[in-house]
Amino acid sequence: MRHIAGVLIYWGLLGTGAIFGQATAVVGAGYSSPGGIRVAPGQITTFFVSGLVIDPAQGLSATSLPLPRSLAGVSVIINQLTPKQSFAVPLLSVQQFNICSVPASAPMQLDCQMTAITVQIPYELAAPVASTGPVSEAGLIIQGKTGPSQSFTIFLIGDNLHVLNSCDSFPLKSNLSGSPSVCGSIVTHADGTLITADSPGKAGEEIVLYAYGLGQTAPAVITGSATPAPAPVLAYNSLTPHDVIIQFDFHPNAGTTPPYYDAAHIDGRPRVLFNGLTPGQVGLYQVNIKLPDVFPAVPGCLLTQTPQQLNRVLSNLTINIQPGISLDSAAICVEPPQIPPGSQVLR
Repeated sequence: MRHIAGVLIYWGLLGTGAIFGQATAVVGAGYSSPGGIRVAPGQITTFFVSGLVIDPAQGLSATSLPLPRSLAGVSVIINQLTPKQSFAVPLLSVQQFNICSVPASAPMQLDCQMTAITVQIPYELAAPVASTGPVSEAGLIIQGKTGPSQSFTIFLIGDNLHVLNSCDSFPLKSNLSGSPSVCGSIVTHADGTLITADSPGKAGEEIVLYAYGLGQTAPAVITGSATPAPAPVLAYNSLTPHDVIIQFDFHPNAGTTPPYYDAAHIDGRPRVLFNGLTPGQVGLYQVNIKLPDVFPAVPGCLLTQTPQQLNRVLSNLTINIQPGISLDSAAICVEPPQIPPGSQVLR
């Protein structure tokens, strides 16, 4: 089992919204779908907030564990109605940046400030576990130097999967040896080195992918604290272990699609060796997978475009992953088998 030390932070998508007043809008969140901010218990995500004054102006990052409930004069409260409970949310970082097209030397105006607040959603929040179950709502309040914001609605779901990739911003990316493709998935060999075009996955080997937002585990862990060892596993509750469904798609540059199985193929489903939290981390999950013992005929990854290769092969295996209600994938490079002349290659 591969573990990475340190804290990984995901910086999500930046939305747009009203830019005026004091903490007047939560305009986006990390890997949320349009139309509403969805979060899962334990998820690491970033709220983008307009009109917030912080101190110091450049922001702060947490430097120790357990994570603080206040940084740079900012705190975040989540109030759940059913059941009625309230939580101060652990903060990983509070950073502010200028979104206006003005010279870097010009003073930053309040209406040009966007604040990125990276948090861990409390595990203690009650979220539905069934994909067909109701969505639970909660209120999000941002407390700044000059008082609290209004309450913004967020939606609690059982899982909100995001597979880490090289475009996510986190401190230890440079510590992983290898150079993934642009926004390539963070998937490693068993020794911890990145799977890349120059170091592809091999048939039959164990690989490890890293993710956020897979939800509850057994045993439960304390929000804002490092995950203990032995590693907690993904679970609906302490009595019901919960597996993720995966499927291998060997078509080059394949996108994300829901895994599918039928009775004739259920016994041949890909092997998940472990799915749970990574000890020493905050909110970081890992899924250990055994690659097939035999690969189909696939082209090798080719990242440099040539006149003879108009369509570059950035990945030749997409691993589709579905823990419950959410879906994501990891696109990687694997070593092609020796293909006899004249054999058909997947396209």
